[in-house]
Amino acid sequence: MNSIARTVLSYVLFVILPTAIVCALLLAYHTINMQKENEADAQNVYDVKDIVKEVSLIIQSEANLHGVSLLTLMENKPIQIQCSKDHMKQVILNITKNAFEVQNQRFSA
Repeated sequence: MNSIARTVLSYVLFVILPTAIVCALLLAYHTINMQKENEADAQNVYDVKDIVKEVSLIIQSEANLHGVSLLTLMENKPIQIQCSKDHMKQVILNITKNAFEVQNQRFSA
């Protein structure tokens, strides 16, 4: 084996492979911690109105992007649910984004 091949092999074995292993371990650790946080968060009770307020700027931006007028009407009393707050935010964003896209398809057809 020539010196260039030995250098490349050494680089792969002692630099790239350990780095890839460390990255994989960090990713696994992060994923496990996120799952634990989501499970713990799912036990909490939140007001849906507060969650909607937190994502309202994103929803409004999405509405503007699709040329849709947005009017948000909510009752004054709390609407409390037990959920993962981040998952609920994602659900709300997905539903509104899908609604905007359908609205655009309906008027452009």
